Amino acid sequence: MAISRSKWDSFIKCPLCFYLLEKHQIKPPGTPGHPINSRVDSLLKEEFDELRAKGEPHPIFKEYNLNFVPYNGLDPETLKKYRFNRSGVRAKSKKTGIEIFGALDDLWLNKDTDEIVVLDYKATSNKKLEDYTSSDKHYHKSYLRQLDFYAYLLKLNDFKVHDTGYWLICNAQDESQKTFNKKVNFKTTLLSYKLNTDYIEDTLVDLKACLDSEKMPNSGSDCDNCRWYNEKINLKKNYNDENIKESLKKELEAMGFEKETIKIALPYLIEIIKKRSNISISLKSHLKEFEEFMKKLQNEN
Repeated sequence: MAISRSKWDSFIKCPLCFYLLEKHQIKPPGTPGHPINSRVDSLLKEEFDELRAKGEPHPIFKEYNLNFVPYNGLDPETLKKYRFNRSGVRAKSKKTGIEIFGALDDLWLNKDTDEIVVLDYKATSNKKLEDYTSSDKHYHKSYLRQLDFYAYLLKLNDFKVHDTGYWLICNAQDESQKTFNKKVNFKTTLLSYKLNTDYIEDTLVDLKACLDSEKMPNSGSDCDNCRWYNEKINLKKNYNDENIKESLKKELEAMGFEKETIKIALPYLIEIIKKRSNISISLKSHLKEFEEFMKKLQNEN
C-alpha cells in the first residue's frame, strides 16, 4: 500500500471521505483542474532548471537576501521522477511501514548551511498573501501540511533539510495593470514557513487504523462535502416533516375530526407515513387505515 501526500492530507481533512474512497471506492465530489496554474508551474520549473544548469541563483534569492541556488545534486532523471505525481519522492513510515510519497516542484540549496530547502510554487490572485500562514481556512492549512510532508519525505531519504520552507508565489495582483491586452502581470513573492514534521507519524498511525477498521470514522470538522450533505439531509427531513404535518392536519380537519384529536394523532400518523412511504404525504393511500385509527382514537377520548 502506498499513500500519496494528497491522500494523507484528505485523511486529515476528513477521515470519513478518505475511508469511503479507500475502502469502498466512493469518490467525493471533485473540482476541475487549474490549467493556468499548471502552466505557471511548468514555466517556473523551466526557469529554475536553466539556472540549475548554470549553477546560478534566481533573482528572487538576491531580492530576499538568501544565499540559495537551485539544487543540482540530482541527475535529471531523478529530479524528473521526484516531480512526477505517480512516482515522487518515496519513503517508508517508521511507525506503520506504509509507503508514502509526494511530488515536489523543486529543491533549492541553502549554501550557508548546505541544507535542502523545501518549497512549493503557487499561482494565485490574492490581496492577502499572509493568509497562507495565518488563515483558519482549510486549504491554507493544507498548504502548511504540504511543505511539512515534503520535508519529512526528504528527511526519511537522508537529506539534510533546512528548518524553513518557502512558497514561491506568482500573484496576479499587479494594480499597475489596467487592461488585459492579452496578458496578465504576476508579482513574485517568497513566503516562509517554519516547518514541523513531528506530527506526521502519528497521523499515519491514525490513517492505518482507519483503513484497518470496519467502522466508519467521523467526518472532519473542515469537510465541506460532509457539511453540505448533512445540511441537505437535515433540511430535507425538516421540510418533509413539516409538509406531512400540514397536509395531514388539513385532510383530518376536512374529514371532520376535532382539533384536540388531530393534535394527539399527528405524531403517530406522521411516523406511519414515513415508514410506509418517504414520498407520499397524503392520507389517500392509507385512507381506510387512518379512518379506523382516528375513529378509535376519538372514541377513546
